[in-house]
Amino acid sequence: MAEGSRNKSIQMADNSFSDGVPADSGEAAKNAGSTGQLAAGETQLEGSPAEKLTDQVMQNPQVLAALQERLDNVSHTPSSYIETLPRAVKRRINALKQLQVRCAHIEAKFYEEVHDLERKYAALYQPLFDKRREFITGDVEPTDAESEWHSENEEEDKLAGDMKNKVVIAEKAAAGEPDPRGIPEFWFTIFRNVDMLSELVQEYDEPILKHLQDIKVKFSDPGQPMSFVLEFHFEPNDYFTNPVLTKTYKMKSEPDKADPFSFEGPEIVDCDGCTIDWKKGRNVTVKTIKKKQKHKGRGTVRTITKQVPNESFFNFFNPLKASGDGESLDEDSEFTLASDFEIGHFFRERIVPRAVLYFTGEAIEDDDNVCGWGRFEEGEEGEEEELEGDEEGEDEDDAEVNPKKEPSQPAECKQQAKPAAGRTAGAAAAAPRSPDMKTPGEVLREGELEKRSDSLFQLWKKKRGVLTPDRLRLFPAGPGARPKELRFHSILKVDCVERTGKYVYFTIVTTDRKEIDFRCAGESCWNAAITLALIDFQNRRALEHFRSRQERAAPAAQPEPGAARAP
Repeated sequence: MAEGSRNKSIQMADNSFSDGVPADSGEAAKNAGSTGQLAAGETQLEGSPAEKLTDQVMQNPQVLAALQERLDNVSHTPSSYIETLPRAVKRRINALKQLQVRCAHIEAKFYEEVHDLERKYAALYQPLFDKRREFITGDVEPTDAESEWHSENEEEDKLAGDMKNKVVIAEKAAAGEPDPRGIPEFWFTIFRNVDMLSELVQEYDEPILKHLQDIKVKFSDPGQPMSFVLEFHFEPNDYFTNPVLTKTYKMKSEPDKADPFSFEGPEIVDCDGCTIDWKKGRNVTVKTIKKKQKHKGRGTVRTITKQVPNESFFNFFNPLKASGDGESLDEDSEFTLASDFEIGHFFRERIVPRAVLYFTGEAIEDDDNVCGWGRFEEGEEGEEEELEGDEEGEDEDDAEVNPKKEPSQPAECKQQAKPAAGRTAGAAAAAPRSPDMKTPGEVLREGELEKRSDSLFQLWKKKRGVLTPDRLRLFPAGPGARPKELRFHSILKVDCVERTGKYVYFTIVTTDRKEIDFRCAGESCWNAAITLALIDFQNRRALEHFRSRQERAAPAAQPEPGAARAP
């Protein structure tokens, strides 16, 4: 068989494997036993395409070796090992599973008692949280003893603080400026600081959230089904009349009858919101649109107005209901519901108990930065300057995704970057580049890409990915959201590529061995695009290092000034 045909048969055979098991392995074995191998140069002309493929597989030793390796791997799975055990041993294993189910039910009781403890200690926390609210709203001024805080550099801070206080007091005395009441925009600042919350907040939500005075968590009473309520307390405002908006999360702490071994503790199973009594013309969860209709018979045109849903944080109080009639939700609905549960859990476990640390930023754990992600920094290494400013002719779709342009945001859809600020056209022309050298701001690929969050529920979050020759940028959904980036110099490789259903799953491994999980639609091939861009970046970087070494070595080889030249 010719080399080209042999390679083709290997490729065809590899495509016949599914989930590690060869599709026609049984047929191949049967045909091999009945017909044997074909002589060199012979061709199977009769039979179905599957039989022809089987004969090609059976006469290629490399494919046979790969087939045997796959079969060996399949035979060593735990389930296949259990099947080989004697019946008496299987019977004892079933008894162990019965014990495991009983353990799961005991664990469920444990978590119920934990919930009772949470309720007990919530009552102990509440006086402190009430005092916190009084300080925030300005109803009570903390005493000197309550305001004292010891830091690591206590003496330096004390001296600096004393000097600063004297300057501030003198300035206020001169200007007659009154002290602000309490801590202005305390909870709104937390919303801005926490990415999970800032992605929900629209520009028209911000004036309303500035009226938020407190967030409380209340646990279900003893003997009642396990649940907790989030209470959002607002001062009187021009938007709605409710003093308190509530969100109730219902929980379950019992093993699933169909799959008891999956029990890992209490889980949120449903949630209920509340009705917001909006003042006239102030409802930010809907918007009014005008639409023209043409009468089919008379041909007259009329304009009608109707209200349609609008993106807003306050949709949080009108959640999607979990299906209770046995019908399964679609994938988008499941994602929305899971995200809602994650946000509710985050309010309960992190935001409310540690509010001041989220206000100051001390408690913010930026998962993406831990894994190598970083926020845009203006002018870093002279590269971001090339991306500043708006460009003409921007697509309307981009304007919808990010209507508020930030100085550091790239012009995503353009294939060429502007010259750096302060650089003249002559200077730019004086530095020619190779035709195959890519501009840092050039967009290689743009589209939807999903990243797995590192939070409790590890949800898949949709982003707008922008791939350039030296980095991957992710833009969260929602106007004004801050993008994040992963530079190629911190990427080691793209690993663990796997196709499951309509998605391709892959992992980016950073140089410090952190792993970031992604998935994309199969036809988008983000994994291949990132891999190729990474290889190109590494090749260009290696070439730059080589040229740099040559340039450093070149002066040593040049003759000294004034040395006599050879005739």
